[in-house]
Amino acid sequence: MSEKIFDLSPGEKEIFQAFPGKEKEAVLYTLSIAQDLKNQVDNDVPPEEGYYDETSLPHFFFITRILKNILKIIKEKEYLKEYLNFCEIQDFIRLKNINVKIQAIKLLDKINPELCFTFILQEKTNISGSVKSKIVRYLDLKSRANSFKRKQFLEYLENSFREDDCFTVIQILENLDRIKLTQEEFFNFFKIFIDYKTNPGRKHISQRVYNLLINYHESHDNLSLNLHSILLGNKTDSNAQGK
Repeated sequence: MSEKIFDLSPGEKEIFQAFPGKEKEAVLYTLSIAQDLKNQVDNDVPPEEGYYDETSLPHFFFITRILKNILKIIKEKEYLKEYLNFCEIQDFIRLKNINVKIQAIKLLDKINPELCFTFILQEKTNISGSVKSKIVRYLDLKSRANSFKRKQFLEYLENSFREDDCFTVIQILENLDRIKLTQEEFFNFFKIFIDYKTNPGRKHISQRVYNLLINYHESHDNLSLNLHSILLGNKTDSNAQGK
């Protein structure tokens, strides 16, 4: 890897000083630095001995900073986003670093929010764990004013609860308080978690899941379900939803 890596993270002022009067060229050149760093990560060979953490390479700090600076620039000079390629930014999400993934998604949302929303719903490989818990918050906010998007978001969340690894499920639930669910939405998800007690692959996290759901329920005034009764099967769906 390049010994000059620590010189490859220009700040916002340095970007424009290097290209006076050429804002487009400045932004594209800066992005190319991040892409070069990404290529270095792709071509990196782990050492045979010693500690090596592929999720916290020094490159990731600089890639994150560059993407953050570009986002700041296009917020101030919106026309510059037209010169950024969505697919090129999207490629950063496959890197194994939380901060890079989150910053890339923020930039994608600024470039094209509709396309970003759709891309996240379809991405199955590179979004999980802590990243997914943050992304769920993003999808929640983006879908509140649109019934079709809300349906897509709820299906995405339900699939996560049914199919994702246990760590990702717990990460989402630990941050669930930041998501605004209606009583019906919460009830439908709670029914999914009832099955955890009899699911061999989920049984070991069922109590943790239940505790997190109880905490969410108790902290939201719009929810008035008798969760214990639902667990015992003493309520119908309609009664449980307060209809």
